[in-house]
Parts: sequence; structure tokens; C-alpha cells
Amino acid sequence: RTRSTTTTTTVMNMATMMATRSALRRALHATAATRRVPGVVGVNAQCVRAFAIVQQPRAVTPEQAERAVSRSEQIRREHFGYKHEFPEESQGEHTVDAEEANRKRIIYRSKQRGWLEVDLLLGSWASQNVMELTAEEVKQYEDILNQETIDIFNYISGKDPVPEHLNTPIMKRLQEYCFSSPLGKASIEGFARNKKPERAIRSNNGSGEGNGLYFRSTQSTPPVIILPDQPHHCCHPMASSSAAAQQSPAVARQVTGTHRVADIWLLGITVVISGQYFGWNVILTAGTSGVLISTVLMGAAYLCFCCCVSEITGVLPFAGGSYGLARCTLGFFPAFLIGCCEAIGYIASVATTMISLAAMVVQLEPSWIGYEPAVIFLLYASVLCVQLLGQRPFWMGNFVLGTTALVIWLIYFFASVGHTDFRANAVGNGTEPLISDAGEFFRVFPFSAWLYLGIEVLNLASDDVTHPKTMIPRAQSSCALTFVVMSIGTVMITLSLPRFDTSLATMSVDPEPMMTGFALGLGASGNTATVVCLPALYACVYGFVWSYTRLLHAMASSRLLPHVLATRSKRYGTAYVAMIVGTVISCIVCVVVLQLATLGSILLSVALLFSFMSYTGQCIGYISLKLSYLSTHRSEFKNPFGILGAVYAICVWLVGIVSLMFCQGNGGKEIIVFGVIVVAIAVFYQVYSKKRQTFSEQENKVLLVAHVMNFNRSRQSASSHQSRRVSTVMGLDRVEALFPRWFSSHKYNAKESRTKTTTVSVSVAASRQDGSSMSRASQAASKSEAKASRVHCTNDVPTRETPPPLEAAVDPVADGAV
Repeated sequence: RTRSTTTTTTVMNMATMMATRSALRRALHATAATRRVPGVVGVNAQCVRAFAIVQQPRAVTPEQAERAVSRSEQIRREHFGYKHEFPEESQGEHTVDAEEANRKRIIYRSKQRGWLEVDLLLGSWASQNVMELTAEEVKQYEDILNQETIDIFNYISGKDPVPEHLNTPIMKRLQEYCFSSPLGKASIEGFARNKKPERAIRSNNGSGEGNGLYFRSTQSTPPVIILPDQPHHCCHPMASSSAAAQQSPAVARQVTGTHRVADIWLLGITVVISGQYFGWNVILTAGTSGVLISTVLMGAAYLCFCCCVSEITGVLPFAGGSYGLARCTLGFFPAFLIGCCEAIGYIASVATTMISLAAMVVQLEPSWIGYEPAVIFLLYASVLCVQLLGQRPFWMGNFVLGTTALVIWLIYFFASVGHTDFRANAVGNGTEPLISDAGEFFRVFPFSAWLYLGIEVLNLASDDVTHPKTMIPRAQSSCALTFVVMSIGTVMITLSLPRFDTSLATMSVDPEPMMTGFALGLGASGNTATVVCLPALYACVYGFVWSYTRLLHAMASSRLLPHVLATRSKRYGTAYVAMIVGTVISCIVCVVVLQLATLGSILLSVALLFSFMSYTGQCIGYISLKLSYLSTHRSEFKNPFGILGAVYAICVWLVGIVSLMFCQGNGGKEIIVFGVIVVAIAVFYQVYSKKRQTFSEQENKVLLVAHVMNFNRSRQSASSHQSRRVSTVMGLDRVEALFPRWFSSHKYNAKESRTKTTTVSVSVAASRQDGSSMSRASQAASKSEAKASRVHCTNDVPTRETPPPLEAAVDPVADGAV
């Protein structure tokens, strides 16, 4: 009985406690109500409805207490009646050890990061791969999981550079997985674009008619400018088109930005080193001293040029070639012309090398004579089969080919150096002059560029490294210096070897000038020397195919070329359309040259001519950038030669252009071919590119700052010109006050002169001539400045005058503005 009384009391106390807690809970979850405070106008006060006094709990009847006690005893009996021992065979044969438990824990952590994107990506990858990883790979993955979630997202999406201790094979596998769209059509870059709210602002041309559209984001991202006279739906990066839709996996090439400076330097070796093996010996007809002088002069020009390009890359790492900077500094049509010249130079250089490579292959197998086009087709196909598979196979092939060609050159150099005697064979020969006449030197001087042709392609790899502002300039400048040294060594070795009664004129037409060195140093036969030269020539084709693919893809992304060339493979991310089209054009050039022998003598000249034109435009753009943009001092690379180096390079390029056009003795064929191609480029621009061109996503990201600075500079120059005009009028009034008799004797109507207003139009309205656009806010600012600048002088006091409508607009292309 005592126990029953105690139990009843306990149950009643518990009920009282529960009622109290329920009342407190209702008070805490009370809703907020809004009412107007009496006597106060326009002020709202917040008040809360709640229970001010806790109600007393109702009494519990004995029957309720009895039911509560019986239920409590039932629960206890059921709980303590459960089994706590089970037979071992009921647990199955699988034993979970500590290692497997740890892996399951890692999978759970991957799915519970707290950020949906990371949960889905890491969770799906971990579920598929964690159980198959090695112990070292598990440790690498767990190091990644230990980072902050936002950092993990930035690392796997390529937004931030990966720290050295996390830059492991597992991180690369994660990045490749994330950029392969594992969750369907959604992708990281697409999700990032969707999170940026954008609004369209239409600009007008002063007459009120909208002629351009650009998208301005509310975040601190550069606007995407769309030029007029083109469909707006296909210019915005979020536009839905078949080509743009295929570019999501293409961003995978940004993930491959883990290459080192040595990899980029070796890419330069791959592209350029074939010039050390053949082609350069044309300059031997200039004499011993003439060869050395032309080699040094051309090498210095290329070194200055590469330093200029490196300084530009140090502040604007644009991976689309020379046309991007030229659009900022020279205008749209000159930029298009420079980009086409660069692409044509690459394609013609590949054709020149491929014809020589096919000739060497046929020389090794005489039964293939007459089947040179088939050999060329097979060689091109082998290059495409590797590069179409993506970035990793390309860089592996680059390493193999570049290293092989470099090792062969080093073997040639050290094997031949023991048989050289420069004093006896080059200087003391006595049978030929040390330097030929000036005309012959001037004629062959441009061909010394074959020793260095292609060094400029390295800035196309800006998207393949983590820090392009520092890594690309270091690789490019060191590669240029390497080839200056190698070229001098190649020329010195060739001149110092015994000639065996062979004249320099005969050596200048030898397709394999290194054969003597291999024969003396290694005892190799002619066919062996030919086989040894094949890797270098094949490497040149391999590198130039990559170069013109990158360039054509970039120009197509800006719609300077048909946009289909910007299509990328969904699986490998390669610009396969641009690669195939460029290769087909090069293959056609090879076949035409093989069929028309007269064109074979000018193919190398045409390649050098277009390359020199592109170099000249880039050097002019560098000078303009240095003089007009203050931000160039922020470059990660300082050009030791500065503007003087660019001027020297321009002089060398212009000498080469004049020599190639007028001094080759081919009846002006070079001028005809060059003129026809340039006219075709101009017509294509006017008919197709002018109305369709836009800024690619890469240009918006890298070069938009330069465009904005250029626009501001044009406005400042117009404002300063206007100030000079105003000061001239005011100064004329002062002169009249000092010499009134002279002005009256010459019947000078001072009042009429003073009342003439100085009208300067600073409205940089969108010019349909080159498709540039400008926002309405900028035009409004320009109009206000024009209004403020309209003054006239009355009694030496400048007064405001209401301006008439704007009458003329400055051509933004002529002024270099956008």
C-alpha cells in the first residue's frame, strides 16, 4: 500500500511537470502579431501573444494513475525481455574489419559535406571508387575531405589552384570526373553561370535606336559584350546552340592546367627544333660571316619579340593568339588580318615540313616514289589520331617527340665537335669569300628565321598551366634563349666540319645538312642519318597542328570564323572540327605544291611572309600597350629590352618582308600569292565576320579590362583636344585686347569669331562599320561632357550655351576604341 501511494504521488508530480513544460512550449512558440500603437502615426509595433500565467495542472484520477503504472511496467518487461545474445552464424560470413569500416566512413563523409554540389559529386565518386583505392590513395582522398567544403569545390572545379600537398593523382581523377558531367547535362560551369543573375542593357547610337546589347552581371564579373548587327541569342555564353552545348566538357582543358614550365619549354622544342635539321642552310650562300651575322641578327629579333610577348602574357594571359591583343590596340579588322596571317603561317609551315618529311620517307623506300600524297595523308592521320584523344595523349606525345629530337641534336653536336676546325674549314678555306655581296645577303637573310620559327606559339598554352602570368613568360623567354644558343651552335658546327671539296652553294641546297656530322661523328650512312632526322620533322608537324587548332578554335569562339570550328568533342574536349579543317587545308596545300613544282619554291617564302606580318602587328600592339596602358607595369615578366627591343624586331621583320617580296627572283609570285590571300581575307571579313563578331568568353575574362581602358583613353584624348580648342579661343580674345588697332585695320570681326562655339563631339557611339557597341550610360556621360565643353567668350568671360544636337561621331575603330 505504501508503495502504491508513492507511485501515485510520483505519477501526479510527473503529470504536473509535463503540463508545465507544455505551457512553456506554447509560450515559446507563440505567433507574432502586428498592431498599430494608439496615438502614434505611421509607427508599427510588434507584440507577442503568450500565456502570462502558467495554468495549474488538472488533477490525475486514480484510474489514470493505475493505467500509467501498468503501462510503465509493461514497457520495462518488454525491454528487458529482448535477446542480447545471438548465434554467430546469424551474422553472415562477411566480417567488417577496421579498414572497411574506415572506407565506409569516408563514403558517408563524402555524402554529408553540407553543400549539395559537393555532396552529389564527391558522394557519387566515392561510392564508385573508394572501395577500390589503395591505402595511399585513401589517405590522399581523406586529406582532400579534411579541407573546407568551399575549398574542395574550388579545387575540383578548377577555380583555385590546388595546393602542392593536395595536387595528387586522386585530385586529378576528381577533377576529371567532375568535368565529365557525371550527373547528366548539369555541369559545374553551367551551375556557376546560373547563379550569376544578369540583366540586359540596350545601348543606342545617339538617335535613340538601339544597336547593341551587352549583359551586365550584378556580381563582380566582366560583362559579356555583344556587338550589333548579329543575332543576340547566339552571342551570350548561356545561349543554347549545338556547338555551345558541346563545350561543357571542353572546360576539362582548364583542369589540365597542372603542367610545369619544363613541359611548356619542351613544347617549344617540339615545334621549333626541326629548323635545326633542315631548311636553314639556304643562308649558306651568304658566306661564312654572312651566315653568322644573319643568324645572330635574326636570333636577337626573335629574343626581343619573345620578351615582348612574354611581358604581355604576364599581364594579359590570353590563350587565343595574337588577334586578341590586336583587337584592343589596332582595331577589329587589323586584328582579324593579324590572326589570319598567324594561322596561315602555321599551316604553310606545316606543309613545308610535311613535304620534306614525305621526301625523306620516300628516299628510304624508293618503291613509294609517286605515292607522296598517300604518305602525307598517313602522316597527318597519325598525328590526328593522337591529338583527337585529348590533352593527356597530346602532352605525352609532346614529351616523347621533344625529348627524342633534343637528344638526337645533342648527340650530333657532341659527336661532331671533335671533327671541327673553324680556322681551317670556315675561315682559312680561301676558296670562297667570308661574306657574299650585299644583294645575296639581303636575299637569304629572311630564311635564317627558319631556325626560330614557331617560338611564339607557347602563349597558346596559357590555359594549360596553373599560373600563366609567370609560367608562360619563363618558358617562352628561356626557349627563345635556348634556340639562339642552339642555332649558333648548329651553324658553327656545320661551317667547321670538313667540306670534302663541297662548296657552300652546294651545301645550301642539301636537304640534310647534318649528314656530314653524323657520318664523321658516328660513322652513320646516308639512310641512317635520314632516319635520325625523321623524329624532329614529325615533331614539328605535331606541334604546329596543335598550334593552328588552338588559334582557329579561339577565332571561331569570337565568331571571326564559322562558329562550327569552335565545336569540341563531348568525350575528350578537343576542338576536333578546327583540327580537321586546318589539317585538310594543309594537306591540300601539300598536294598542290607536289603537283605544281613552281609553287614549291615559294611555299617557305609565303610561310615566312605571313609570319613576319603577324610578328609586326604584335610588336606594334606591344608598343601601343606600353604607351597607352598604365597597368603593364603589373606584368609578372619585365621585358629587359623594352620598346627599343620591339622597334628593333619590327625593323628586322620589315627587312624580311621587303626581301621576300622583291628579292627572291621568282617573278613576283610571292607578291601575287600574298595579295590574293589578303584580298580574300578582307572580303571574307566584310561579308561574314564583320556582322557576326563578338567577344569570346576567354576575351571577356582576360582582355575586357584592356578594352575598357582603351575606351577611357579615347574619351580623355577627345576631352584634352577640346580643352586645347577652348584655350585657343580665349587666348585670341586676349590678343585682340592688346592689339585692337591691328584687328580693326584688318577688318577682323572679333564678335563673330567669339560667338562661334567650339564643337567637339566626344560621343563614341556604336559604329556599324566594325560592330562596336556602347552602353546608354556612357553615351549620356559623353553628351554631358559635350554640353559642358560648349563655351563661347563674351567680354573675355566664358559662358554656357545650350548645345545643338550632336552632329558627328568619332569613328571608334579609327581611334582604336571599342
